[in-house]
Amino acid sequence: MVTISSYEQRKRKDGTSFFVLILQGEVEIVFSPTTGLPYANVAKCSMPAPFDEPTCKSMVGTKLPGSIQKGECEPYDYTNPRTNKVIQLDYNYEYSPLENSTPEKAVFAEIA
Repeated sequence: MVTISSYEQRKRKDGTSFFVLILQGEVEIVFSPTTGLPYANVAKCSMPAPFDEPTCKSMVGTKLPGSIQKGECEPYDYTNPRTNKVIQLDYNYEYSPLENSTPEKAVFAEIA
C-alpha cells in the first residue's frame, strides 16, 4: 500500500501552477553501503494531480493500492540535504499501481 502523505504546488515552464500528490511507500529495512548497519527507509515520489488545493488536502492520509518502485532515468545531480554533498544519481522512484510490480513481472503476468 501507498499513502498520500502530503501535496505540493508546482510551476510549469509557462508559469502556470498545478498540484502533485506526495506518495509514501511502506517502511523497509535497508543496509548502509558504508557501515553495513541496517536502517529504516521510506520511498517517496510525487504524482501530478488535476485537483484543486482543497481536494488535495482532503486526500492526505488516503491509502492507495500499489507500491513505489525504483526506476532508471537520465543521470542527475542530487544534493543531500543533511550533508550538502552533491552526488550523481541515475534512478528515481515511481508509483506502480500493482503491488510489488516490475516491468518484467507485468510482461510475464500477461503471458501467463
